[in-house]
Amino acid sequence: MWIKTSRELFECNQDVYICNLYIPPANSRVINTDEFDFYEQLEQDIISFQTFGKILITADFNARSSYLSDLLDYDEYLDQDEDFSFITNLPVRVNKDHVLDNSGRRLLSFCQTSQLIIANGRLHSDCNIGEFTYCSHAGLSTVDYLLVNPNDIHILSDFRILEFNEHSDHAPLCFVLKSKSLTRVQQYKFPEKHEGPIKYDDAKSTIFRSQLMNNYEDLRNMTENINNESIDSAVKNFTSFMYEKGCQSFGTKCVHTHDLNPEANYARNEWFDKQCQEAKTEFKTARNTFLRHKNDPNRLHFVKTRTKYNHVKRRAKFKYQQKEGENISNMAKTAPKSFWKEIKKKYKKKAKKSNSLTVDDFLNHLRKCTVTQT
Repeated sequence: MWIKTSRELFECNQDVYICNLYIPPANSRVINTDEFDFYEQLEQDIISFQTFGKILITADFNARSSYLSDLLDYDEYLDQDEDFSFITNLPVRVNKDHVLDNSGRRLLSFCQTSQLIIANGRLHSDCNIGEFTYCSHAGLSTVDYLLVNPNDIHILSDFRILEFNEHSDHAPLCFVLKSKSLTRVQQYKFPEKHEGPIKYDDAKSTIFRSQLMNNYEDLRNMTENINNESIDSAVKNFTSFMYEKGCQSFGTKCVHTHDLNPEANYARNEWFDKQCQEAKTEFKTARNTFLRHKNDPNRLHFVKTRTKYNHVKRRAKFKYQQKEGENISNMAKTAPKSFWKEIKKKYKKKAKKSNSLTVDDFLNHLRKCTVTQT
């Protein structure tokens, strides 16, 4: 599957075509490789897309390439008219997986003919590491790669192999492209204080009262000048003043962005019971132990707890859905009104909630309340 990303996003000012590919293992019967060759099709696609922009290929090649070279050897007599300066500047590819199979040889041959290189073990965070990308009962291996043209390395700002998780036997590959807005983001300095909800503490109410009394003149000026400015400006100044003094007295709550952590969403699911939580804790402990000490016993224990965790989640979700189905079925027979109310609730679209409220939002809320009361 090829994905086109617009040149308006990147510093290179060219469209970037990203290919996401899966090649079955050599002994797979899913596709007859005698009739269809993935690499031949991929070479044809590269010829087509590289005329329009830059290309990146990320895939599960099911190929173990060891640490053999993915570049053609430079011949100073035959290749003296070609520019091979980029080869001397490339880091040597490193790979923790020292096994080479037939699929790996095919992958290396493909890289040499298509003038692409393997980013694994060579670029950015994975440079000189070559981390494993697959973990199962059979062992650890590297079968997932990112391929890039050596002249296009500069469009990448990072490449790394993420940690193993419960969702797959494969570790995610993460790469970041340099965007046009990246410079502005780096130059932007976040304020030291972020606005957030005030955490009221009755024990600190005396401090808050003292803060107001110490700034009594400012409060009086606000009330005396209320006729000299608009009601919107007066309310805004007052709310800003009260918020500032409240922050100094009580502090603010820390807002946790749970949405950035996929695992945090499980706790919100009604089917995620105590057994799921225990299996999750056991899995995370085994995973952390394996990441610190990558030996065979820890790997097998990690794979076992990962399988158990996924099994417990599927079973809990199935039981919950089965129970909900029985409740809905009984409700349809005994309480039709409640049944249709529940059905409508399931299909009702939920409004998106915002975690960041500003003083202007508070002002608009007060204005609406004033209009309603009037």
